[in-house]
Amino acid sequence: MYVEVSLPISVFKTFTYIVPQEYKDSIFLGQSVVVPFNKKLINGFIVDIPYKINYKGKVLKISSINLNCFIIQNELWKTIHWISKYYICPLGRVLNNTISFQHKSKYQVLSVK
Repeated sequence: MYVEVSLPISVFKTFTYIVPQEYKDSIFLGQSVVVPFNKKLINGFIVDIPYKINYKGKVLKISSINLNCFIIQNELWKTIHWISKYYICPLGRVLNNTISFQHKSKYQVLSVK
């Protein structure tokens, strides 16, 4: 299973990651995850769960998931996408600023061993 993750960086693209077997039942759109990026771990959000991927390079695994992440409702998704397009801001940055700081700083991380 693969997911497209949007990271809070100044790039208008998503990155493909493999979902480890133990997380397959916990994954949903908007799920907060920790992924390896540029030799460090960074927090991102799942924005798509594709059936098939087009990327041909090496695909890394998700390091951990946020167990306290709430489901982002359809109306909020539409608003986040609108903000991203209207203000010409990467989706990962909008998501990072939309989710409250208290939520992000107190989450429990389930890590892969």
